[in-house]
Amino acid sequence: MYIHSISADDGSDLPDVKIINPESTLTLNKEKILASALGYIHLSDRWDFYPPLYDAYFCNSNIVKKLGYILSDETVVEISYVKNYSETIVHRQRLNCI
Repeated sequence: MYIHSISADDGSDLPDVKIINPESTLTLNKEKILASALGYIHLSDRWDFYPPLYDAYFCNSNIVKKLGYILSDETVVEISYVKNYSETIVHRQRLNCI
């Protein structure tokens, strides 16, 4: 259960997700993320508990190919949304792809 409302700059209730590396910044397609996961990326203020989840998803070669980004040793995932229609929340995590 979520304890606050979630929206995004595009008016949807899904977060904006970017892949950032030294070569480029790519905003990922939300529909492609929805089609590649059982549910959308878990949203909460508890992201520090979920780094392995994001590494497993964003480092997966099938996901990389489907979503169309390039991995490097310095790849960062950025997830942002608007909390309660007023506060922008941004989580950045450097991916640890083995």
